[in-house]
Amino acid sequence: MQGSLREAMDAMDGRAQGMSRAPAAGAIAPRTTLFCIPHAGGGVSAFRNWAAALAPWVDVKVVQLPGRESRFREPPLHELGDVLGDLYRSVAPAAVGPFALFGHSMGALLAYELCHMLRKDAGREPVHLFVSACRAPHIAPIDKPCSGLPQQEFIAEIMQSYGGIPAAILADDAFMAAVVPAMRADFSILERYRAAERSPLDCPISAFGGRHDNATPQSTLEAWQRHTTNAFSLEMLDGDHFFLQSERSALIAAILAATSMIRRISS
Repeated sequence: MQGSLREAMDAMDGRAQGMSRAPAAGAIAPRTTLFCIPHAGGGVSAFRNWAAALAPWVDVKVVQLPGRESRFREPPLHELGDVLGDLYRSVAPAAVGPFALFGHSMGALLAYELCHMLRKDAGREPVHLFVSACRAPHIAPIDKPCSGLPQQEFIAEIMQSYGGIPAAILADDAFMAAVVPAMRADFSILERYRAAERSPLDCPISAFGGRHDNATPQSTLEAWQRHTTNAFSLEMLDGDHFFLQSERSALIAAILAATSMIRRISS
């Protein structure tokens, strides 16, 4: 699920550890904080320009996990509990006032698990959960394990299932060798992921899918409905697994519409 790696190259020595925030110039005090969690192997650059596009009513904070971009020198985490602990330490102190979570692909599963962790340990839930290009938690996230394959076979499996890596990046052996460890760690977590039996969340869930995403059929997105007691919506967008990039404008418009409803309810 390694999308837009060209942007990741630019950000390798980028932003502050743990979380990045890029407020738009002249933005007024935001009403909703949106925490964004990238796809497997991805980093802050996956959400480049979102802060400006969602201002002034949404304050975008992108969570950076170890082993990528500005945290490249830290070893990637191989256990779900460790990843969630890292996310919780970044998000919980900043989740003051209305907040929402957005996750793409593996990031959506992490956002879902973080919602339950925040409810259990902090007594807080987001006002909205946005899940993108991700099967519902009770459905196995990966059909064929691949994290233990040799590098070239591993990359070939990722490309066949998800795509998203430009040819120029694939040809850069040094760069691929640098980013593959984080990808392997994330896919290893996905291969072992089993959703616990828990009460549904109380916040609304909005799901997004790509019409040409063979890894995430529409039925697996519709299945998110069982994980909330509140409203559920599904919007299918043009594009493949990485419509996060190709359909950014449509996706941001949908998020703005949902957060506008949040503002009306909380006013």
